Amino acid sequence: MRPPPMLVVVLALAVAPARAHADADDELYRLGHGGLNLRTDTGVHRVRIDAGLRLGPVDLTAVLDPKVFIDRRQNDSDLLAEYMFRPDGWAALAGWRLTQISIDRGTQFHHMLLLGASGGLPRLFEVVFPRFGIELEANVLRHGGGLETDGISLASERHYLDLLSVNLFLRFDYAIGI
Repeated sequence: MRPPPMLVVVLALAVAPARAHADADDELYRLGHGGLNLRTDTGVHRVRIDAGLRLGPVDLTAVLDPKVFIDRRQNDSDLLAEYMFRPDGWAALAGWRLTQISIDRGTQFHHMLLLGASGGLPRLFEVVFPRFGIELEANVLRHGGGLETDGISLASERHYLDLLSVNLFLRFDYAIGI
C-alpha cells in the first residue's frame, strides 16, 4: 500500500528543517539576547523589554514590563518559546502571559495563552536581530481582587469573543554568542 502523496509532502517538510539546522552556522544557534519589544496590543504596555536564550532551533524569551516601577496599576510578564525552522527565518510561537491589574478590591490576575508566528528581518550591524510577528491571545483565566474566578468558555460568542485578540509585535534584540 502506497502512502498518500500529501503524507509524503508533510513528512518531507518536517525533515527539511532538521537538515537546515545541521548545515547552519553554530553561532546563530547559541545566542543570548535582550532588547525592546514593541506591540500593537492595547491591553498591555506598548514598549517592553525582553531577554532570552537561543539553543539550537528553540528560542526561550521572557518579556517584562519596565513601567511596573512607575505605573503600579498594571504589570505584564510573558514567557515565550519559539521553534525556528531556520536561523533568522520563520518560527512557530507559543507562550503564556500573566497580567496583574489593580482594582479597588485588590489585584486581579489574567492568564493568557499566546500562539503565533514570527519572522526574522535583516540583521542590523550584525548584532541586532529584529523580528516581527503575529499572535493570537486568549484570556483563559481571570481571578483575584475579590471577584469570582472566570474562565474562557465556548458556550456562545458572548463567552469568548471579548477574550480573544490578534496582535502584532516587533522586537529588536542585541545578541551575543554564548
